[in-house]
Amino acid sequence: MTIPRTVLEIGVGAFRGCSSLPSIEVEEGSRGYRSVDGIVYDGSLAKLLHAPGGLEGDVEIPEGTEEIGPFAFYGCKKTTSIRLPSTLKSVGDSSFNGCSGLSALRIPA
Repeated sequence: MTIPRTVLEIGVGAFRGCSSLPSIEVEEGSRGYRSVDGIVYDGSLAKLLHAPGGLEGDVEIPEGTEEIGPFAFYGCKKTTSIRLPSTLKSVGDSSFNGCSGLSALRIPA
């Protein structure tokens, strides 16, 4: 799925229930959003907003990300591990709810 650059707002839980969606891309030129490895962030990459429900395997959140939004990884049953950046300051409510395949959440020292 590709989000057009003209989209100005994506609501919390917009992709909830999309368990077969492997990635979410953002069209180049978007001012409000960016995509890295199929995950949607705000334009500055400071806030992780949405991970697709079909995201598989190990995920590494890039350095510079300071916040994981509420329900960001909701229902990502095929995600097995997530490495958090040292820049992370805040994790929203239920960010990892329904991640039944998650066996490791790597937090930097």
